[in-house]
Amino acid sequence: MAQSFVGRQNYGLIKAYRETMLLNLVLRAPKTDWTLIAEDMIDTITANITHFLRDKTKVMSVQMETVEQDFPAFWHWIGAKGDLNAAMAEWSVRHNATE
Repeated sequence: MAQSFVGRQNYGLIKAYRETMLLNLVLRAPKTDWTLIAEDMIDTITANITHFLRDKTKVMSVQMETVEQDFPAFWHWIGAKGDLNAAMAEWSVRHNATE
């Protein structure tokens, strides 16, 4: 995932993170490896989500590695209506793909 953000270092979320949100002065240095910045950003986002969900009673994890099993379980858990097969097919669509 970090490499996907590194591929978009000149725009988007990672650029905004480095220029406006990142408080670690070592990582803000001009020659810092973008992978380190991306990993810090991912860790920060994950920590923020974990903190937000810490006291919620209705939480379900969906892992990208097992989305074929996790998403249908989520779909049924929330009582979703519609075409589950079409929804599952969307997981194969690449968005904002970087070369």
